[in-house]
Amino acid sequence: MSRSRSVIAGAAITVLATALSLGAVATAQAAPAHAPTSTARSSAQPTTLHVAFNLLAPNSPVVFTIAGTVIATGTTNSNGDVRLDWTATGYEVGYHTIRATETTYGIWSEFHFGTPVR
Repeated sequence: MSRSRSVIAGAAITVLATALSLGAVATAQAAPAHAPTSTARSSAQPTTLHVAFNLLAPNSPVVFTIAGTVIATGTTNSNGDVRLDWTATGYEVGYHTIRATETTYGIWSEFHFGTPVR
């Protein structure tokens, strides 16, 4: 990463951390970078999801959860990006939410996927 990008990233993290500590920002939410490359077919068939998130914080630990249950962990890269390649099996028919939470500053993003009726 170039020096200017490092300075900008450092400044952004400092501003966000300050805002969070002062209560100025209740929750920071980043949008998912793209949709999955495959879609769920039914609750009985395993579906592999490929989801990328940008959580704005470089080289930070991330926890992926569904309904509060940890399904995976990861680390953002130098740009704040993290990728989840995960196979959904055994989920009830309906919509589910994967939440990626950057654990240092609490920045999170969500991705929704569905398991349709057969």
